[in-house]
Amino acid sequence: MVIIIALSVPGSAYSSYGNNIPGDLNGACIVCHEDSNGGGTLNPYGVDYAAYKSVDDIASKDSDGDGVSNKAELDEGYLPGDANDFPEPESEGSPGFGIIGLTAGIIGALLIIKGRGR
Repeated sequence: MVIIIALSVPGSAYSSYGNNIPGDLNGACIVCHEDSNGGGTLNPYGVDYAAYKSVDDIASKDSDGDGVSNKAELDEGYLPGDANDFPEPESEGSPGFGIIGLTAGIIGALLIIKGRGR
């Protein structure tokens, strides 16, 4: 009986860490572990979480090095310990139109200045 209790306590204690994860991934072992069943090898986010013991303390870090903060990944339901799982960057409008508009404006201004010089 003592062995059964001793073996069950660490599992229940560690599973409570997953309850600190915000959003859709709350309680998911895969957030911190390589294995989705929990336990075993920690991924980069799990290593950081183990060191700091706080989701908030590592929110601005990019544990997996994919260019997206841990908080941004968790907020959108992505895994902050998996460099291949991250949200696509938000579009900033049509690429190139800012440069085209600027170039057209400069050319127009030069033509106006040249026309006044006659």
